[in-house]
Amino acid sequence: MICVALKGRTAEEMIARASAAVSAGARMVEFRIDSLADPSEEALRRLSSVHATKIATLKGRSLKLIERADAAELFSSFDYVDIEMKDVGHVKLQRELMSKLVVSHHASVGSEDELKTILKTELASGTIAKCVGTGGSFAEAAFMSGPAGHREPQKAMTFSTGSPGLLTRLASLRNGAPWTYASLSDEERTADGQPVFSDMLEMQNGQTDVLIGADVSHSPSPVIQNYALAASGLRGRYVAISIGSRQELEPFFRCAQAAGVRGVNVTMPYKTDVAALMSELDVHAGRTGAVNTVVIDGDRMRGYNTDYTAVSQLVDGLPHRRVLIVGSGGAARSAAAALSRADMTIISRHQSRSDDMARSMGIENVPFEAGGSYDIVVNSTPVGTDGHGTLPGELSSCTFRAVMDFVYSKKKTPYRLLAEGQSCRYISGAEILARQAASSFKLWTGTDAPLDGMLSILRKEGFG
Repeated sequence: MICVALKGRTAEEMIARASAAVSAGARMVEFRIDSLADPSEEALRRLSSVHATKIATLKGRSLKLIERADAAELFSSFDYVDIEMKDVGHVKLQRELMSKLVVSHHASVGSEDELKTILKTELASGTIAKCVGTGGSFAEAAFMSGPAGHREPQKAMTFSTGSPGLLTRLASLRNGAPWTYASLSDEERTADGQPVFSDMLEMQNGQTDVLIGADVSHSPSPVIQNYALAASGLRGRYVAISIGSRQELEPFFRCAQAAGVRGVNVTMPYKTDVAALMSELDVHAGRTGAVNTVVIDGDRMRGYNTDYTAVSQLVDGLPHRRVLIVGSGGAARSAAAALSRADMTIISRHQSRSDDMARSMGIENVPFEAGGSYDIVVNSTPVGTDGHGTLPGELSSCTFRAVMDFVYSKKKTPYRLLAEGQSCRYISGAEILARQAASSFKLWTGTDAPLDGMLSILRKEGFG
């Protein structure tokens, strides 16, 4: 079950939000009594009128309500009363309330053994144990999503705040938790990382797909992938999660598996790192050593490279006898594999990396020709992501028949300006994005993606 957490300065505010939640399909709500300006007997009686499974959460000065002589009667219409573990030993609870007591713990959790100890302590005092890890890392979230949380079926829930919040909540439900929490809207979250109820409901009843990268907060991928799901009549949600370091990748995938995630897209700078974590690689991912699409099937993860597919589609019919690739990361590897029959020159800020890349892929790296004429130049670096940046100086003397740019931006990138200056074909990052996204969608769903609609949305969003 998904419980919608509600705050409000007055009982009337909370009742209005609870009514909206029930209308949206929620069967359970949490009233944060501690958020009321006046946590009083009258406020509780008003909240009692809401027809849903109800939790009254008490902290700080609102705890005085549960110590009243008539507390059992006062909370009789509430199905659960939630108190922090640190407060349980300091408040006097009537026996009639013990059967509905939720004992909560909010703190960083350092290990699975610590988690087990916390849950055991909570269940010694109450009926339901809730442990919320606040460390904010996927390392913590991995064991919060693991088996410890379902050793007591329907009695314990374990999840995290921050970036891992969504996945740990999904995993908690799959592990047999009695419920987990969501917000009514983005603006009404009661905890960092708390998902929106409507999204959570779609993921519970459909599939979950995720984009990861160093910073994916402004990616248009969720917009086009969620459009594709809706247009195809499929339930689910595609969400973006930023991963702060390579060390977080392995625990992220453990969380994703525990949460039942179906597909993962990978963007800069983790495409080559993720390849090493896969159970198996398709032929293109194996050739490039880079993965931008993952299909999760239980404990098996298969890596694909749909960037390769997108580049192959876009260069079909274009002259590409001589190709210049700028960069040496996962996108460069994808382009090099798709254009491997060309006379290829690969350059980067660290030329040794380009040479190593070519060597590892069995490609001859033809020396760069100053003032040379190339059929296609491919930008596989982040240059232009924010609309700024400069071209490598050596490109100024060269001529091109087409420019392919992995960067998508609402501003004109340096490579787009290069194409305009030479009056040649420009293949934008949005075109690459839509095609690789469509291929990912087909891998995850078995359904052809609405490519034209996805491209149209990107253009409407301002990505040329």
